[in-house]
Amino acid sequence: MKYRFGRFLLDPETFELREDGKLIALEPQVFAIIRLLIANRHRMVSKSEMMDVVWGGRIVSEGAVSSRIRSARLALGDTGKLQSVIRTVHGQGLRFIADVEELDDPGKDHLVPDAAKDTARTRFDLPDARDRPSIAVLPFESFAQSNDEVVFAKGLTEETISNLARFRDLFVFSRLTTTKLINDGAGVTDLSQRLGADFVMEGSVRLTGAITRVKVQLLDAVTGLSVLAEQFEREASPDSLYEIQDQIALLVAGRIADRYGPIGKFITRHNRGAQFTKWDTYLQIARFYDYYETRDRKLHADVKAGLEAATAEDRGSSDAWAALAILYVDEYRLPFHAEPKPDLLDHALTYAEKSVSFDRENSFAYLARALARFHRKELDDFHVAAEKCVSLNPGHAHNLAEIAFCYCLISDFERAVPLADRAVELSPVHPGWFRLTRACDYFVSGDPRAAIAEQKKTPMEGYFWYHAYMVAYSALAGDMELTRAEVETIKALYPDFATRIFTEAEVWCVAGKMPLLMLEGWRKAGLEVFFPEKYSHLS
Repeated sequence: MKYRFGRFLLDPETFELREDGKLIALEPQVFAIIRLLIANRHRMVSKSEMMDVVWGGRIVSEGAVSSRIRSARLALGDTGKLQSVIRTVHGQGLRFIADVEELDDPGKDHLVPDAAKDTARTRFDLPDARDRPSIAVLPFESFAQSNDEVVFAKGLTEETISNLARFRDLFVFSRLTTTKLINDGAGVTDLSQRLGADFVMEGSVRLTGAITRVKVQLLDAVTGLSVLAEQFEREASPDSLYEIQDQIALLVAGRIADRYGPIGKFITRHNRGAQFTKWDTYLQIARFYDYYETRDRKLHADVKAGLEAATAEDRGSSDAWAALAILYVDEYRLPFHAEPKPDLLDHALTYAEKSVSFDRENSFAYLARALARFHRKELDDFHVAAEKCVSLNPGHAHNLAEIAFCYCLISDFERAVPLADRAVELSPVHPGWFRLTRACDYFVSGDPRAAIAEQKKTPMEGYFWYHAYMVAYSALAGDMELTRAEVETIKALYPDFATRIFTEAEVWCVAGKMPLLMLEGWRKAGLEVFFPEKYSHLS
């Protein structure tokens, strides 16, 4: 549906606003405000609803909201004083008042009947909530009702919502919206019917002496059935209570939003087709994570083709561009071609920059930029993008694990290991490569047996680099039976490994002590690896 009003044409599908045919550059949040107001022009849109849709329920300052509203008015030739397009309803919200023509159905009556208006008020007409998986967070219950426990529960609710909102592929309703319905007597399935929520999170808090216990359940909002249950227990003194609150809130959000967990699987199962246009995009992103569990070459090609089609239709999806960029990075850094193709990294960086431009608060976008910069050997730019990626969403397990492994490859274990350990804690169902960083740290520290034990916790049978690392670990640990088995696997997976290893080392940008130990392990395993001059002392 396209909307024409005065000299302007708004196209939600292409994320374009034009004035007399000329494209107007807008920040994503400004565009989202205009689209929301036009789609709901038959009524007032409250500020809490606007924060649900535009900011995903994240806590933002009044100044930030006012600034985006002012920018929306200016883009439409309006001002706060004139209010000829966007009218302020004092103390309540905003309403779009200009005459609008819907171009796809010019004969449609734009006047909504009173009954429809009443339904819109009670159903919380939030158009973006069905473009992606959505979740309503219920206030954490406090059973003891002590002052400390009540305050802790309220703070935990706020922090959990704030951390969930960092996941840009998840729509999170604000506390105000959810609490209002709960106070009106709504149950879990009511939140599905009235909000369009896919999931509901509920939890409880109990402070018993020095022990803090938090229980969480993620419910399917349609059926009311539990799809995930977690319990967290920490020792906490009065002085550390709120530090524990922040830690648990981060863990709760990370476990719930984990793309290798129930929400990721939900997207794969629930492709909603043409009725919800952006679900095709989210399905392709879900398949991207399926690929990341196996690194299967055929699946890589299928997902790449799917994401290229998705970005052609849904050009404003920051996540889709980021996933496509990372697929190009993988095509460069994995043995998909006879020789690495540097132009793949040019494509990857271009798509990563597109992703960042569409959403400058998207941790996944900065991950794509960091990986492209890392493999282009632009390490200063990598460090900047990596720090931004982590700071934007410290609870995104996949992103943390990827950044950790990059630091591992340049032997910066001081940065790598804490990030990798946090990723494993956040995502108990993670793919095995999350453990590569910790295993490499044990290996470099002189304990190859601990490296083997760590990597065996989550085996990755058939993944080339898993077996390549296990060859080196087992050879230096003196476990020759395991070494022989892993060597046979390597030869079957990658027959040219011995002659290609230094090409691979250049691709992966390894540095420091680790590559020397890996080479020593491979030599001891009997692999006839070619040694350049700088490594001749190992030959």
